[in-house]
Amino acid sequence: MLHDICVSKTGTLTNGEMSVVKYQICDDLKAIDNDPIYDPDNFNKSQNISDDIKLYIKECIYSNTDVRIEMDDEKMSYVPKGEPIEVGLVKFLLENGENVPEMLISRN
Repeated sequence: MLHDICVSKTGTLTNGEMSVVKYQICDDLKAIDNDPIYDPDNFNKSQNISDDIKLYIKECIYSNTDVRIEMDDEKMSYVPKGEPIEVGLVKFLLENGENVPEMLISRN
């Protein structure tokens, strides 16, 4: 069971967008950025998180988002649009190699 998703609104307020820079699953705290206090990690490649838990977290994000995916003609890539916290979580999945457009289309 997923109990909590905790976020900081600082980036959302100042930049108008949110991104995942750290995550914690049970006692396993990982940094996405270059924070020297924590070991950097890639969510999909983490050996400390079981595949079942990774899948469950992805499903929770997919099942509870109203994000839409649009093509950015300048970047020639898909960009999530919508509420900043949900966009940040979907960008986290995209940055970890998840095929978000396919998953969102299959849900409709």
